[in-house]
Amino acid sequence: MLWYAVLVGAVVNVLLLVLLKMRPLQQFVLGTITTFFLGVILFVIVTLDRPLQGESGLQPEPLRLLWERSMVWDEPLG
Repeated sequence: MLWYAVLVGAVVNVLLLVLLKMRPLQQFVLGTITTFFLGVILFVIVTLDRPLQGESGLQPEPLRLLWERSMVWDEPLG
Protein backbone atom coordinates (compact mmCIF):
# COMPACT_ATOMS: atom_id res chain seq x y z
CA MET A 1 0.00 0.00 0.00
CA LEU A 2 2.89 2.34 0.79
CA TRP A 3 4.34 1.84 -2.70
CA TYR A 4 1.03 2.78 -4.34
CA ALA A 5 0.78 5.94 -2.28
CA VAL A 6 4.34 6.97 -3.15
CA LEU A 7 3.97 6.22 -6.86
CA VAL A 8 0.60 7.97 -7.20
CA GLY A 9 1.94 10.94 -5.26
CA ALA A 10 5.00 11.12 -7.51
CA VAL A 11 2.92 11.01 -10.69
CA VAL A 12 0.52 13.66 -9.42
CA ASN A 13 3.45 15.82 -8.33
CA VAL A 14 5.12 15.62 -11.73
CA LEU A 15 1.84 16.28 -13.59
CA LEU A 16 1.10 19.34 -11.48
CA LEU A 17 4.65 20.55 -12.03
CA VAL A 18 4.23 20.26 -15.81
CA LEU A 19 0.96 22.21 -15.69
CA LEU A 20 2.57 25.22 -14.00
CA LYS A 21 3.11 28.18 -16.32
CA MET A 22 6.60 29.50 -15.62
CA ARG A 23 9.90 30.16 -17.32
CA PRO A 24 11.83 27.02 -18.38
CA LEU A 25 14.73 27.64 -15.99
CA GLN A 26 12.44 28.04 -12.99
CA GLN A 27 10.49 24.95 -14.00
CA PHE A 28 13.73 22.99 -14.38
CA VAL A 29 14.95 24.03 -10.93
CA LEU A 30 11.61 23.23 -9.30
CA GLY A 31 11.46 19.90 -11.17
CA THR A 32 15.00 19.03 -10.09
CA ILE A 33 14.25 19.74 -6.44
CA THR A 34 11.02 17.73 -6.59
CA THR A 35 12.69 14.81 -8.35
CA PHE A 36 15.56 14.80 -5.86
CA PHE A 37 13.11 14.75 -2.95
CA LEU A 38 11.11 11.88 -4.48
CA GLY A 39 14.33 9.97 -5.15
CA VAL A 40 15.46 10.34 -1.53
CA ILE A 41 12.06 9.18 -0.26
CA LEU A 42 12.15 6.13 -2.55
CA PHE A 43 15.71 5.34 -1.46
CA VAL A 44 14.73 5.46 2.22
CA ILE A 45 11.68 3.26 1.61
CA VAL A 46 13.72 0.68 -0.32
CA THR A 47 16.50 0.70 2.28
CA LEU A 48 14.14 0.32 5.25
CA ASP A 49 11.70 -2.05 3.52
CA ARG A 50 13.33 -5.09 5.13
CA PRO A 51 14.92 -3.83 8.36
CA LEU A 52 16.47 -7.16 9.35
CA GLN A 53 18.31 -7.87 6.08
CA GLY A 54 21.21 -6.35 4.16
CA GLU A 55 24.04 -4.02 5.11
CA SER A 56 21.75 -1.46 6.71
CA GLY A 57 19.80 -4.12 8.60
CA LEU A 58 19.62 -4.46 12.33
CA GLN A 59 21.98 -6.92 13.95
CA PRO A 60 20.32 -9.58 16.12
CA GLU A 61 22.74 -9.38 19.08
CA PRO A 62 21.20 -6.32 20.80
CA LEU A 63 17.72 -7.77 20.35
CA ARG A 64 18.79 -11.10 21.83
CA LEU A 65 20.40 -9.34 24.79
CA LEU A 66 17.26 -7.30 25.39
CA TRP A 67 15.13 -10.45 25.17
CA GLU A 68 17.35 -12.31 27.65
CA ARG A 69 17.37 -9.42 30.12
CA SER A 70 13.65 -8.71 29.95
CA MET A 71 12.51 -12.34 30.12
CA VAL A 72 14.22 -13.08 33.46
CA TRP A 73 11.51 -13.10 36.12
CA ASP A 74 12.91 -14.76 39.22
CA GLU A 75 16.61 -13.96 38.90
CA PRO A 76 18.11 -10.57 39.70
CA LEU A 77 19.78 -8.63 36.92
CA GLY A 78 23.51 -8.71 36.87
